[in-house]
Amino acid sequence: MASLELFRAAAKTALKIRTRAGYSVARPCDVYQLILRCRLELQFFAVLTLEGIYLEDGNTRRICVSAFRPPGRQRFTAAHELAHSVLSHGTKVDTIEELRECAREDDVDEQLADMFATSLMMPSSAVHSGFRFRNIDLKKPTPAQLYRVATWLGVGYSTLGNYLFYSMKAISSQQLKQLLRCEPKMIKSELIRQQTTKEVFEFDALWNGERAHGQVGDFFTGITTVYDDVLTPVRDGVFLANAPGQTTAALVSGGTVEVNISRQNYIGFYEYRYLPEEN
Repeated sequence: MASLELFRAAAKTALKIRTRAGYSVARPCDVYQLILRCRLELQFFAVLTLEGIYLEDGNTRRICVSAFRPPGRQRFTAAHELAHSVLSHGTKVDTIEELRECAREDDVDEQLADMFATSLMMPSSAVHSGFRFRNIDLKKPTPAQLYRVATWLGVGYSTLGNYLFYSMKAISSQQLKQLLRCEPKMIKSELIRQQTTKEVFEFDALWNGERAHGQVGDFFTGITTVYDDVLTPVRDGVFLANAPGQTTAALVSGGTVEVNISRQNYIGFYEYRYLPEEN
């Protein structure tokens, strides 16, 4: 088990890196862009049994993330692998969470990497901002409200729920159980009033100036205008990611949000992830 001092040091390092890169502790951190700023390679690969890999070999420093994990999990894994680089852990291969859970208690490097990733993606100031500026009671979030804040932070629904209970002590164990009983696919379907298992981005004023990472087939609400065919309207207020690419969308609340769309389960290096398909 890592000491309290090591945990604190990992958390402080994460906050220092995100602020040096220009990410306010009260706002989301785009971990993919941060990895590039750290001069690391980022690759999405097709290995079903792995969460991610940090590869350090000579001049190569590469973060690999499974292409087949949920989007929030992919970003958390990217932050976790970034920790292995920043904390000088050397090459690491991380199997899917279910398979490595029994080994985590005595794996100090993995514990510190999780602490780093949590502090990078969900600093308490950003979590508080996500709820407070949406007029949501942090201690009594509904499933839809929790989903909205989690999407804005770039983490999974259950990841944020567990953080509110285990780290922030903001909700009770009973509240956590009730929140986790509501599957994200049910919340997404209610938001767009049709059945879907795809991601649904509910844009509001807090998305102004931010970047959203989605895939073909994802849905978006809270925007009025798009400037190309990356997003197409399917009915009033609901847009569908129609093709890979990068676009800027005007928000109903004012301002704009950058929307990056990849192919489903994209495999390859990050710099090619949002290239439009050739005719």
